[in-house]
Amino acid sequence: MQRIVGIVGLTLLASIASAQGISRAYWLLAGQAHEWCGYTDPSVFQGALIKQKPAESAIVTYTLGRLTEVIHQVQPQGADWSVVDKYTPASGGGLLLQRTSYLMRQNLQVVQSALIRAGRAAPALRVVAVNTLQGQKTATAVPPLPNVPIISDPATTPFMLVVTEMRHESVPTLCRKVR
Repeated sequence: MQRIVGIVGLTLLASIASAQGISRAYWLLAGQAHEWCGYTDPSVFQGALIKQKPAESAIVTYTLGRLTEVIHQVQPQGADWSVVDKYTPASGGGLLLQRTSYLMRQNLQVVQSALIRAGRAAPALRVVAVNTLQGQKTATAVPPLPNVPIISDPATTPFMLVVTEMRHESVPTLCRKVR
């Protein structure tokens, strides 16, 4: 349920910006056997998301033709956690990563951040906040977090290959097997 709620909110925000002509968003989900599907229509994406319940999804946003945000969500089937990574360009170069780990069993959300330069998160993810899932601050110690790899270069991810082709071909929906 958390996956659908998280992506629905993000989809709404991206839709507003896209409707204003400022930015263009691509919504993606991982299918079976290394297949990623991309959508330019958030309602079509939402339908596919609910039907397929993918372990991974992403939203890639371009503003005035430049990549301005990549949101990547991981939530394996049957897991009691999800991780949402938000990558944005950092001033002075590199990428700023904000990771939010949602731990359903512990009723916690742990927010971490890192600066990625030259393909490395330096020095590592640091904890910024620990809250309940309802957003209330808590003094709870940070439990072990899911081991989700940091994307050091979003341009090299499988889902970005789909986005690149969609931008080049101007197609509203595209599914491709990528590794």
